[in-house]
Amino acid sequence: MSAVEIAVALRRFVRTENADALKVLPGLLANLAELPAAQGDTPQDLAAAGEIACLLFTIVRSLRDMALMSRVLHALASLSRFGRCLAMLHIQGRAVPLPQITPILTALPGREYLALVNEMFLAPLADDKQYMAWLKGLLPVPGRCDPGEAMLFLSALADEGAPLSRPLRDALLASCMSETLPKAFAGKPDAATAEALLNSSESLSSPAIQPEALGYALRASGVVGPSRLAPLLAAAPDLAVREPALLSEMRRLAALPEAPVLLLPAAQAEPELLGLVLADMLRQGGELRECALRLTPLLPRLGLVPLLADTPEAERGAVLARIFLALVRHDPDFMRRAAKAMQGMLDTSSLQALAGMLAAQLATDETERAELLTPPAGLAPAKAVKPRRPSLAEALKDALSPLKDQDYSHSSLSGESLEGSTLASVNLSASQFSSVTFLRVRLSACTLQGSTFEGCTFQGCTFAGVDLCDAVFQGCRFEGCTFERCDAARLHLASCVLTGCAVAESSLAGAYLSRVRLDRLMARSSAFSGMRALETALMHCSFTRCDLSGSVLERSACRGSEFVDCTLALARLRHCDVLGVVFTRCSLPGLAMLGGHTDNPQLSKARVATLAAQLARPGGALTVLPQGLQGDTGAAFVAACVGRHVRLDEARRTLAAMRGQNQRRTELALERLTEQQGVFLKLLPQLLVTDVFEKAQGLKGVPACSLGGAGVRVDLALLEKFFPGQAPSAVDPAGQVAPALGIEALYAIGSLGSVAQRPSSDIDCWVCHTEPEGPVQAIREGLQRKLAALEVWADEQFGLEVHFFAMTIDEVRTNSFGMSDKESSGSAQAALLKEEFYRTALKLAGKDLLWWAVPPGADAAAAQSLLTDISALDPRLAGELVDLGQPEPIPASEYFGACLWQMVKALHSPYKSVMKLGLLEKYADKGETMRLLCDRIKEAVLRGRSRPEWVDPYLALFASIRSHYARLGDEGSLSLLAECLRLKADVAPEDLPPEFGQVAQAARTSGTFAHSLRLGGLVNQFMIAGYRRIQGGIKADRAAASITPQDLTRLGRRIAANFSQHEHKVSLVPFLSEDVAFTELYFYAEKAPGKRTVWAVKGKEKATGKAAVESLAPISSPNARFWTRTWRSICRMSA
Repeated sequence: MSAVEIAVALRRFVRTENADALKVLPGLLANLAELPAAQGDTPQDLAAAGEIACLLFTIVRSLRDMALMSRVLHALASLSRFGRCLAMLHIQGRAVPLPQITPILTALPGREYLALVNEMFLAPLADDKQYMAWLKGLLPVPGRCDPGEAMLFLSALADEGAPLSRPLRDALLASCMSETLPKAFAGKPDAATAEALLNSSESLSSPAIQPEALGYALRASGVVGPSRLAPLLAAAPDLAVREPALLSEMRRLAALPEAPVLLLPAAQAEPELLGLVLADMLRQGGELRECALRLTPLLPRLGLVPLLADTPEAERGAVLARIFLALVRHDPDFMRRAAKAMQGMLDTSSLQALAGMLAAQLATDETERAELLTPPAGLAPAKAVKPRRPSLAEALKDALSPLKDQDYSHSSLSGESLEGSTLASVNLSASQFSSVTFLRVRLSACTLQGSTFEGCTFQGCTFAGVDLCDAVFQGCRFEGCTFERCDAARLHLASCVLTGCAVAESSLAGAYLSRVRLDRLMARSSAFSGMRALETALMHCSFTRCDLSGSVLERSACRGSEFVDCTLALARLRHCDVLGVVFTRCSLPGLAMLGGHTDNPQLSKARVATLAAQLARPGGALTVLPQGLQGDTGAAFVAACVGRHVRLDEARRTLAAMRGQNQRRTELALERLTEQQGVFLKLLPQLLVTDVFEKAQGLKGVPACSLGGAGVRVDLALLEKFFPGQAPSAVDPAGQVAPALGIEALYAIGSLGSVAQRPSSDIDCWVCHTEPEGPVQAIREGLQRKLAALEVWADEQFGLEVHFFAMTIDEVRTNSFGMSDKESSGSAQAALLKEEFYRTALKLAGKDLLWWAVPPGADAAAAQSLLTDISALDPRLAGELVDLGQPEPIPASEYFGACLWQMVKALHSPYKSVMKLGLLEKYADKGETMRLLCDRIKEAVLRGRSRPEWVDPYLALFASIRSHYARLGDEGSLSLLAECLRLKADVAPEDLPPEFGQVAQAARTSGTFAHSLRLGGLVNQFMIAGYRRIQGGIKADRAAASITPQDLTRLGRRIAANFSQHEHKVSLVPFLSEDVAFTELYFYAEKAPGKRTVWAVKGKEKATGKAAVESLAPISSPNARFWTRTWRSICRMSA
């Protein structure tokens, strides 16, 4: 039986109310188990798979026979990720006690058992202690882990694109994989085993295993077998043996039929090397030449430049022509814009040839669209066999009397209004409804299969367990309706609007949507597999644990929507606008995007993957230019067109990479915040663009603000929860207050979304706005009052320390950061602060940074030139960017003020200040020729490098300064830096690379007060020594300090106030860790004849156990006079 036939049989079984389950189900389950793993990739096949999962979920909930229920649960768990999600829901529902579930799960094949456990850890019931304790008991332990099954699970997980939960990852490494994988890599694995090993290593992403995977890849590069690019590309770029191995492996893969897909990672990570490989293949001619030409459209600018430079003049035209032909197929919208902009270059013959190519491509698109969007063919429901009772209209007249267990199939109803009616187990299949209004109607276990609704309205209705298969809704409206556990396979919606509706545990597999608007739809644990949507809008929708595999969206729009733990395998988006959409922990293998516009990083990546897949298909690429474009005029146009595209493509790729980095960091930030604190980040943009907060707080004179970018989804329910009765004001026809201030960008700067983020971390937010329209001072003061009130509210409501810094775009662009205070460094380190902003900036709302789109190291002139080109070639993309100025080399004149600021900041955050001062010293050592750390991180992100020490703002900072002090041979500073990273960053030592071994050693040291006191002294010494070295360099260069006298006075007073000594003043213990605490303090006096009384204190720490506090050694504090003398000398040196 095929998947479609099994789905039909299962539905028939469900409709007969599980009659003869013991007789029917085993055979169907056996047929299901015999289906090949690759059931087919058509929308129909994937729709059937989604239907089967939903039907099995319906069946397993109704079974009481434990043996049969176990078999159905096994079948559900083995289907797909969506099937595992439904199996998890059944387990979490506790229909069967957890102890009885355990043997059912352990009977699963190892790989399927681990996959289900992984899914349950990705969506844990954190507040259910009993469930979490049971779930932790399912984790593999030494002696109870099959390495072979674990490797198959990890390999399948990599192919599926699903995330590996942290608890299961740690358990697998501890139980077997940390030993098994290195041993297997050290041997001589066959091709299949090697592929599984490489996939497993990628899923685990363990620093301890990566060297062994790299060793295998170095030995086997260029030899027949699976691609070894992943470990080679992940290795350190300066590794000497890496480049020859990469060249060898690229040459081998380039000649394979699937080369475009296999070499896609190399085109991102090492485009220069791939360009050289293709140039060599072009020179060799023959079949290798054709293989190289096929791959040239994959190259970004960094790869195309060396390819053309290393290619004979006669072949360059062929390279440009092949790229041009790929553009016609993959990005016809760009081709039309380019042709319009450069039409003066074309003669009549060239224009006709180009128009013919674009027309042919349009015809091809229309053919593909017709094939993909053919409406589903449903099954006609059987006619009623029972005698007809009174008409349906008569039966529904009395809303107080539920209509139950009746057969009204093939009925009709027109122009009626039903309010508060209840229909239970009523057969309404193949019925016709026209212009009927349904108000708060509840349909339970009813059959509407094959029914037709035209011009109907549904408000506040509930559909529970309703069969809507093959039903047709034309021109209908749904408002606030709920669909629970419904079967709506092959549902047809045309010209309908759904607003504020919810879909839960339902099947819409194979549904067909034409000109439909879904507004604020919330879908949970439902199948949309094989769905086809034409000119449909998904606005501010939410999909959680849903299956959208094989779905097709054609010329549709998706705005402000989120997909969490969803599967979109082989889904296709054709000529769609997708903005403000977030995919979290989603499986996206085979996701394709053709044409259209998006700001989503995964979809941008899918666009490039779609090109690679097209190039890999036989006949999937055009190979010959039409005659009209082969002359000199045509060749010049082709070259100019490719040149413009390559420049725009580089900006798109760079921007997509940085957007992906921002999304990963956002997920990390939310993971490290509490659930409620995460809600604050979601609320913040809404509070800035509405007046709800100021009305609730009684604030006056607050300007109405707008927010740039993709717009803000205003969640009225969330606002009502925190501000009851305070709805946003709407004074204009568009429903929004006319803004007096445009907030272009809202970014957090600092540790948020990095390994340095801890529960006590504060959040510094830059609110970058345009010049106010109206009374400037009053508007800025009004905004400042609101931001100050938000700081207080965030602390009181969520326990978050938040600081807002409101600045105009011009102020940020010119590094005018005001005067120094507790949180702002003012003029002390303007260029350094701009570098830190770009290194750590986390977008919370608003537009993307222009800096994200420019190549690493580009200056202000290059950035402006690129923005001009983007505005001409892709004006929508240009409108999504904000120019806050480019980071600049750090001038020597800024080092002095920056040193003072880090000394002041060290009072509150000593360990972070040590690392920042280390970076400052590294910059000072290299001068203005030093490449900025923010640019190095951006290049790593652009090249797809994922190791935290390359892309995490704080680990990259540590790695950078660690290499500096290692080069100097400064062991004391290296040891201190390791301590600071351990205390500042929340990262397990085993997840750090081997060269960070000092961090692991620091983690084993004592956290006592004495140790912390010693560490404070080391920080003291480091800060002063670093200051003296930097100041010495400034004097040698004769550079004047750029700090203003006002800021110098402010910083000086703070240093003096904290470190000077006076009579009766309690001296500060400098740089004491906040983690050190005493459970008891014992104050006593030391008295001796003829001497002054000395008061002292003893402290009891947790580590001292049961010892009496009186028996412990007294606490001592270091002499602060040294700091006072140091400050005085600093003032003299700066005079």
